[in-house]
Amino acid sequence: MLVTGYWLLVTGYWLLVAGCWLLDSGFWILDADCLLLTAYCLLLTAYWFLVSSFKFLNAQRPIPNITNIIISRDLLFLDSN
Repeated sequence: MLVTGYWLLVTGYWLLVAGCWLLDSGFWILDADCLLLTAYCLLLTAYWFLVSSFKFLNAQRPIPNITNIIISRDLLFLDSN
């Protein structure tokens, strides 16, 4: 999902560049508008993919509990005596 979001981001960026270049050249105005709309949709989709994948990755990582760290440290000191 992260790789898909990255490739959508790259593709959307290059379509945006191509659409702006066509718009600046003055030719193929309809094509430039279509490219810019496609780039906008791809960038929104890439944003959704990247945010979803980062949320998924953060959900998979366990959140450390400070009380478990303190208790385990105290038990470590008790075992060493």
